[in-house]
Amino acid sequence: MIRKVLMLFALFALIVGVLYYLSNQPSPINAAQDVSLPLQSYHLPTKLSGFRGKVVLIDFWATWCGPCKMSIPEVARLYDKYKDRGFEVIGVSEDEDRSGVPESEKMLGMHYPIVFATDIPNIRDAFPHDGIPAMYLIDKRGNVSWHQDGYSGQENLEEKVTELLND
Repeated sequence: MIRKVLMLFALFALIVGVLYYLSNQPSPINAAQDVSLPLQSYHLPTKLSGFRGKVVLIDFWATWCGPCKMSIPEVARLYDKYKDRGFEVIGVSEDEDRSGVPESEKMLGMHYPIVFATDIPNIRDAFPHDGIPAMYLIDKRGNVSWHQDGYSGQENLEEKVTELLND
């Protein structure tokens, strides 16, 4: 009798352990593709997988995009508010002419890392979008948990960021 109880307890513990392990693995359905990011000058990981354990917002934008100019100050505010809690923002500029980007960075208050889409060959395959701004929010386990094409205010974004940081 005691032997059966111990066997059932061991089986239960094994099932709980397997479920815990699986819940902490990226979902193959929602897993963000591991793209290379040219972030050497920022002293940050150079692959998206290097940010595991953090919440990452990938923000596609361009200097000529009016809605991007409206959303970027809100993104910068969220970055300032939550960066010490493990929130990272990576701005992906879709500008072909890079000359106006530094001025826009200063004017819009972008003090988070900026990379160029043209430097990341598979970025559009990894994060498809129809227009800009386009944002992808990636959780601590590397899963895409939220995506938005276009701009309609960022009320939901802050709520999602805090939810993922508390997870």
